[in-house]
Parts: sequence; C-alpha cells; structure tokens
Amino acid sequence: MLRDAAAWCEWALLFALAVGCAIGLLVSRLTEPLDGVIHDAIVRMTPVPVDPRLLIVTIDEDSLRSVGPWPWRRDVHAGLLDELARAGAGPVVYDVLFLDPGPGDAELARAVAAPRRVALPLLIESPGPDGAPYSITRPVVPSRLTGHVVVRADRDGVFRQVELREAAGGVAVPHLVLAALGSGADDRTLIPFAGPAGSFPTVSASRVIAGEVPSELLRDRIVLVGATAAGLGDRFATPMGSERDLMPGIEVQANIANALLGSGLRREDRTLAGAIAVGALALLWLGFLRLGPRGNLVVALGLVLALVGLSVFLLTVMGIWTPPAAALFTLAVMFPLWGWRRLAAASRFLDAELVRLGGGEGAPGGDRISRQIALVSTASERMARLRGQRDETLAFLSHDLRQPAAAIVGLNPSDQRIAGHARRLLRLADQFVHGLRAEDAPLAPEPVELAALLDEAADQCWEAAQRVGGRVEVSCSWDIPELNIDRALIARAVVNLIDNALKYGGVASVARVRGWHGDGEIVITVADGGPGLDAAKASNLFRPYDRAGATRPDSVGLGLALVGTVVRRHEGQIVCISRADTGSLFEIRLPRR
Repeated sequence: MLRDAAAWCEWALLFALAVGCAIGLLVSRLTEPLDGVIHDAIVRMTPVPVDPRLLIVTIDEDSLRSVGPWPWRRDVHAGLLDELARAGAGPVVYDVLFLDPGPGDAELARAVAAPRRVALPLLIESPGPDGAPYSITRPVVPSRLTGHVVVRADRDGVFRQVELREAAGGVAVPHLVLAALGSGADDRTLIPFAGPAGSFPTVSASRVIAGEVPSELLRDRIVLVGATAAGLGDRFATPMGSERDLMPGIEVQANIANALLGSGLRREDRTLAGAIAVGALALLWLGFLRLGPRGNLVVALGLVLALVGLSVFLLTVMGIWTPPAAALFTLAVMFPLWGWRRLAAASRFLDAELVRLGGGEGAPGGDRISRQIALVSTASERMARLRGQRDETLAFLSHDLRQPAAAIVGLNPSDQRIAGHARRLLRLADQFVHGLRAEDAPLAPEPVELAALLDEAADQCWEAAQRVGGRVEVSCSWDIPELNIDRALIARAVVNLIDNALKYGGVASVARVRGWHGDGEIVITVADGGPGLDAAKASNLFRPYDRAGATRPDSVGLGLALVGTVVRRHEGQIVCISRADTGSLFEIRLPRR
C-alpha cells in the first residue's frame, strides 16, 4: 500500500504515462511489425477449413507445354470456359487480364457472354496518366462482372488484408472474387488463410481444355482460373510462410473466396485493443497498489498470457483482430520502471532510517550500496549497545531496585505510608520488567486449561482484593478444550485486568471474570462496577504510559499496555466496552489452536 501523497501521485502519473504509451503505440502503429508476427503465428496455428465447393484451375508448366507458350490466344481461353460450362461449373473467377485487343476476342466474348457468372479483372492505376488521380482500364472483352485485383502488402511486405471495394473517385469497384460471389463486407478486412500454398484442390488447365477432367469434378464448383507457372502471375508473402515460400495470386484469391463462403473475413479493431490495453494496465496498477513484488510478478505474467490468449480467442472465434503488441510492450517497459521507482523509494527510506538509527551519515564516498552497508554496520553496533543498556536496566530494576522494596515490605513497618510506597515501587518495577519481556521474549506455548488459568490469576489477586475489601468472581467451565498459549504471559495479562478492576471498581469492588469458547476462539472477559470511561478515553487504554481515565496517582499506564502486547503476540483481539457510571468490561479473544 502507498502511504503518502507523493507515492500516490507517482502511482497515478505512471499509470497515465503507461496508458498514453499504449494508446500512442496503437495510434502510431509503431508496434505493427510485432503485431504482424503475433497475428501470423495465430493464423498458422489455426487454419480455417477449405470449402469443398472451391476448385483452382491452374495455368501451370504442364499447361504451357501442352497448349503452348504464354500468352495464349483468346480462343484458347474461350475453349477453357466452354469446357467448364459443358461440365456444369458454377461461378468462374478468371484471374487473367485482357486489356489489349488480340486474336480470338470474338470467341472469348461469346464464351463470357453465355448465361454464366464469369468475372474478369480490370486494372486500376493511381495516379492515372496525364495528371489524373486514377484510371480504370476495363477488359476489352465485355463482361457483366468485373472487379479489381489490387494487392497492398503491409509494411513488412506480407499480404494479410484485402480491400473488398476499392475507391476510384466516386466509384467503388468491387474485388474480383466479390463480383463473382456477390456478397461480402465493406470494410478493409483480414484474410483467414486455409493453409500454405497447395491447400486447395487444383486441376491443370490443359486437362480441362482437353476434356480429360470428369464432369463430376467440375459440376457446381466455384472455379478460380489463374497462373501458377514459374514466371507467370504474381506471388505474395503471406502469414502462412516466409518470403521464400510465396503463394500464387490465384491461391490468395481462393483464400478470399473461402472466407466469403465460410465464417467471413476478419476485421481489425484498434479501439477495442486500446480498451483491452487500458484494462490490463489498470489490473497491473491495482496489483502495484495491493500486492508485493512476487504477487506483482505473477500478475504481470498472467496479464501477458491473458492478452495473447484474448487476441487468439477474438481472432479465431469472433473474427476480430485486436493487436496486443502495444499493451505487451507497455507492460514490459512499465513493470521494471515501477519496480525501479519503488526500489529507489525504499533505498531512500532505508538511507534515512539507517542514518537515524546509526546516528551518523555513514562512510563518505563509495557507491550507494557501500554506503548502506556502512550505515547498517553502524546501526547494528548502536542497537547492540542499546540492547546491552536495556539488559542492564532490567537487571537494575529486577535486583537493585526491587530487592530493597521487597525487604521493606517483608519487615512489615509500622508506618503504613512507607509500606505503601514500597509496594508501589515493587509493583511498578514488576510492570516494567514484565512489559519489556512480553514485548521481546519468545513465546513458550503449552497446553493450558482455561479454568485453571483463570483460578490461578484470581488467587494471585487475593491480597489486592483484601486491601480494598473486594472479591474476585470466576465463572468458567472445565469442559473447554485446552489452549496452546504462553501460560505465564496470558496469566499476567488476566492478573493485570483483575487488578485494574479492583483498583477502579470502587469500595468493596467485585471483579467478575468469565471464560468460554465460541466459534473457533476463546473469550475471556473481566468486568468491574466502577465509574466507567467515555469512548474517546477507552480507545487509548492499551498504549504505554497512557493514563486515560486513571484517578489514582500510583498508575503509570503500563499494566494495560502489557495486556495489549500479550494479546497481539497471540494474534488475538482485546476491546474495552465502557460507559460512564456503568463500569467497564475488557474482552480478550484468542484463536483456538
């Protein structure tokens, strides 16, 4: 927990800095290369299934050997379309540009104009010629269905996204696959790949032209026609492979069609990514506020796994890509930064405390660690001297001061004032010695019967009760299970409470002592019939030398302080329930072990 305004201010400022860093990285796309690596790894691990309706007709090396070198005459393409129509094929995405007139255009126009869905590509150039912002070159062969095949790779050269509708002036030109299928989203989308190159079923164009492909293989299939031969067509780096493992353009078109026919293309949502990043940072900062170093490390590692896991879930199940690199980078930077700031604050505090304890400024020169070592050494020497002085004081109180007082009481002097002062001195010495031992001495737990302990404490107070004409009443069952406590310390605490009740209970006072066991704890109460205390005074009773409510001059405020110390060291609780003119009740609750 943070304990001062400066620490709270630093906590808030660092949180604001972390949020600003994460949002800035998302907006500026500085972490886009790392996001691409994470995205590609997810796509490779979670390929989508191939739609069985898709079929690629490849213009491959066998086709070039059988049909002839590229480019083919237009009537050859017409023959390919006629064979597809004869077999009952469905929509055809014909990824070959026909921009200039050539032999066989009439035959190709007839084949394209037949009652079937044949989509041909057009060319969009930006900027266009003669200073035009763009130009659209349509195929020389008339076609009802045309579309663009514009490809824009990301900054790292990997093709992940596609514009389903390319804006050219006031015209929105659909993508070639979208024109053939007639459905799809409008925004820029990410392609869910089905696998590396070769994941879709293919047949050679030469076999289709020769009529060697069974009609059952082509019937009702969505056919994509394109070049795969070396030196023909485009090849792209995709998330499914490296730059050396390029994918032909027609297979990229097949992945786009596969997505439109299946679960759909995916979209990137940087707003949601920012909200997730802020939430993760808020959880980490709450950990900084509540947990220690080990707990914060666990939280940080858990958040890293959660961010990656959430990105995987959203991308594969919801179709939403939330780039996690900005949040991951911010966590990686801010976690050690916070640790450094807290370590610096702890080091400054340690320096100040060591100087205070050691009574000096430490060894001059050297680095900070050497200076702190010197301060620790000085403070240890001083603490050793203080411990020796305390032991000497205890020896003085327990022997040199207590022995003469005990001798005076033993002589039973005729002057009661002398005897009273001697008893008071003896009692104060005992309280001081017992208080110091209760604070520092190790506990010596042993099995104790509560009823026997309370009776023993009452017996020790018999003489004090006789002096004030009072009595002690004990009520406790002998069936209570044994306690595992330090018998001497708990007995001394109860004796102090009984002595306090007799002292302030008035003439012929009665100290009522009760003991019982509740839900997992032992309860001891000591009540008197004295004048009582108001709530403000009762809250300070267990502080050393606090004489709240004391009306006798022989009280120095050590008896109840010892009680509080003993109960605290036994991991218990003590409260004083008191009201003016109604008496006081002290209640001790100890965990039953």
